[in-house]
Amino acid sequence: MLFADPTTAIETSKDQLEPIRETHEQGYGVGQYLYSLPSRHSHPKPDRETVAAHARKRESPSAGAKHSSLFANQRRGRDDAVYNNRPHAFIGPPVQIYNPAFAKFILEMSRSHEDMEFTGEELGNALEFIYTSLDFHKDEGVRRSRIGDLRVLGGLLSPVINIDTTKVIIPDGATVVACHGNQRAIARIVEVKNEIGEGGSDPIAQAECGFVLISSSTQVILLLSIVLI
Repeated sequence: MLFADPTTAIETSKDQLEPIRETHEQGYGVGQYLYSLPSRHSHPKPDRETVAAHARKRESPSAGAKHSSLFANQRRGRDDAVYNNRPHAFIGPPVQIYNPAFAKFILEMSRSHEDMEFTGEELGNALEFIYTSLDFHKDEGVRRSRIGDLRVLGGLLSPVINIDTTKVIIPDGATVVACHGNQRAIARIVEVKNEIGEGGSDPIAQAECGFVLISSSTQVILLLSIVLI
């Protein structure tokens, strides 16, 4: 979670640190970062529910990604600011501490490309995606539809995501996975712009704003209570 307390993540993930230590041993500096994090007592932070309550008051992702909103939200004193290195003081913990899969991904991507093997289908899909992305499209809907038809991104479904009883968001694409019981979780958010500069907001910032709202929703709190029982 981008606005999570890093010390909490370490305390709850001790059984998953081996891949992270391996990453550190291979020169990525993650282990050094972990061992140099400040303690909870020297740098007290608000608890998760306090941060989530502030985040739930945010505007929609499309409005939150506007420069005026980012200027107001990405500043010291905002508990719900996104730790995305903007400004530089907002440096979050390495994502590898949350799940070993991220550490494994970095290790795999560090391998020489000469050691990697790709099928003809994989290379063809990548080339088709590049060509389709380079094309000019009439509008954002056409671009999203043509890229979605390729299926290389797993499809671009746009589900209605309930944040609470009165607020919903509809990203350009999302991957929904089944969790405990009938609960669902969002594993991916996709935001598409037809061309650079269109729409008045950066798609990365818009996806980040969507993530903040999803992570702070009452539905997430329900899911956490079920998993922790």
